[in-house]
Amino acid sequence: MNDQLREIDRLAVRARLEEAPGVDAADGVIRAIRLRAEPEAPLYSPLKWVAAFSGAAAAVGIALLVTTYDSMTDPLVAAFIDSAWGLL
Repeated sequence: MNDQLREIDRLAVRARLEEAPGVDAADGVIRAIRLRAEPEAPLYSPLKWVAAFSGAAAAVGIALLVTTYDSMTDPLVAAFIDSAWGLL
């Protein structure tokens, strides 16, 4: 058992004396990432337009819903609308 511990200690001393190699791998990694990047699929382009138009339609619908709800729940506006129908 002591022989194994001495061997581990000896290897640890050798490992501490070793110097790490000065390698700059950043350029190679960036190059590999750029080469591996896939181009945008043309399938997603129409879906982007559908999503954009759906979002715009939802925003308009919410704006109309809020203004309609506001006018329906305001008693003063409701009184004017009822009196306007009476004039017709």
